[in-house]
Amino acid sequence: MDIFILPIEPDDEFWLMTNQIVQKGQKFTLILDVSTGKGLIIDKYGNLIGNHENVPSEVIEKARMVMDTQTRAEMVNLEGNRFLIDAIKPSEHLIIAGAGRDAVPVVDLAAKAGFSVTVLDSRKDFNNDRLFPLGSNLQKCPEEINPCEFTGSWWVVMNHVQSLDEKTLQVALKSDPRYIGVLGPISRTTELLNTIGEDFNSGPIHSPIGLDLGAETMEEVALSIVSELMAVRNGRIPAPLHGKVKIHA
Repeated sequence: MDIFILPIEPDDEFWLMTNQIVQKGQKFTLILDVSTGKGLIIDKYGNLIGNHENVPSEVIEKARMVMDTQTRAEMVNLEGNRFLIDAIKPSEHLIIAGAGRDAVPVVDLAAKAGFSVTVLDSRKDFNNDRLFPLGSNLQKCPEEINPCEFTGSWWVVMNHVQSLDEKTLQVALKSDPRYIGVLGPISRTTELLNTIGEDFNSGPIHSPIGLDLGAETMEEVALSIVSELMAVRNGRIPAPLHGKVKIHA
């Protein structure tokens, strides 16, 4: 095991720029020269920020290629030097439509799994910081929000009110979503889609939402839902780890 300890000064211009990109929620790839500690960033537009004079073009090209696919940092040895390449991605934005009691464990687990969670529900007595301390609260009706503000988001539809679920689906489908999961039987989702003039080919709709874990309680259902979200996010087909030699590859 190699341990790389890099001191960072609070007024270091490179790390200040890095922090600005992180705060904007933008993806980027970080390259660190292990021998010098100097860093280089490739932003989502392909721009180079920081020290790039002494970074071989092969390393830069590899960093560009792995921006969207890398799941863990890796070390590259080239020309007698070592470079750490780490693709940094912002948290996926997950919108939970419905602030019922069963949404509480979903928000809690999803936030702990690394999603940035927003609860969409106009009821202030239900959708608040006290009940959802790990999520942000959007106290609006579905038709009051602009789909463009949620481009690329993940959606879980669990209002338990047919008209609200229909309106939520309409907004979600217009937001170029990464994922839409609908709570309840597939027959109900089919009815919702038929009512709004859509079908299962209209977007990445998952119904019924969740993995088949034999879930019964609210907490178990939440675990089933978030497990599916993680599998889709990580590009995995859910299966037991039994017998696998490597479990994080």
